[in-house]
Amino acid sequence: MPQLDTNPWMPVYGITWLIFLTQIPPKVMSHRNYTKPLPPLKAKTSENSWNWPWH
Repeated sequence: MPQLDTNPWMPVYGITWLIFLTQIPPKVMSHRNYTKPLPPLKAKTSENSWNWPWH
């Protein structure tokens, strides 16, 4: 069965992962986020409580 022959595909697989592990991560990690994160918003508490009709 020709699809079980790993001879042509194993070097391609190995070279592809070598490229993925050596070239791509430094390029991705070199990007910087220059916008500063905003402080978390404080939840506003409502001064008026609801008047429920079943009280």
